[in-house]
Amino acid sequence: MLSMAIKLSTEPVAVEGLLYEVKVDENCTLCEVCAAKCPTGALSMKSGRGLRQLVFRQDLCIGCGFCLQACPESAMSISTAQIDPSEEISTPKTLRSDELARCIECGAPLGPKSLIEVVYRRLTEKGMDRAAEAVLLCQDCRARKMLEGLA
Repeated sequence: MLSMAIKLSTEPVAVEGLLYEVKVDENCTLCEVCAAKCPTGALSMKSGRGLRQLVFRQDLCIGCGFCLQACPESAMSISTAQIDPSEEISTPKTLRSDELARCIECGAPLGPKSLIEVVYRRLTEKGMDRAAEAVLLCQDCRARKMLEGLA
């Protein structure tokens, strides 16, 4: 039905219940929860060249809203999209990207910088400074620090 609608249109047109658009705002931390909850794979995470990206495939989105419900930062919105016959809806679109934070001890990649910063800030705001410092370490360095503390 979607391919028929695209073939029949000559100008962008919105058809309720047929095609959706997902957007994320600056509060998105690339935590991956939305991609994990997406039942169709319309949302996915990609890594490469020191970046983490949230990618959206419009042709796979059914507008179910699971991503909205799961987003811990309330950073997402879904709306009816316009069918534009000049665009390929199966082409993945990057909704958000961020560079990877690195371990302060060894430089190993940890995760999206925005996510690490938010977790660090929230832990320090609660007075959990030791836990916050652990967020800045990779698993190996964190384990080494813990063992050093036992000695």
